[in-house]
Amino acid sequence: LSLINFKKTVLYSGLSATVWNLLLVYLGYIMGKNWKKISEYIETYWIIVTGIVLLSLIVWSVIYLIKQKRTRND
Repeated sequence: LSLINFKKTVLYSGLSATVWNLLLVYLGYIMGKNWKKISEYIETYWIIVTGIVLLSLIVWSVIYLIKQKRTRND
């Protein structure tokens, strides 16, 4: 299968899952108190953030395709 130590992998996976879940629970607790304010921010900035993400994906895709084309020609 693999040379990764199973016990270490399970331990690190459990620790990271615990930290991640604690962070999500804490953020949920904070957002619960400020849900209306967060909703206003989301309504204001979602178009900008979506545009930036889409533009980044397009630029990355074009660069990737150019690199692929160059490696095929070499």
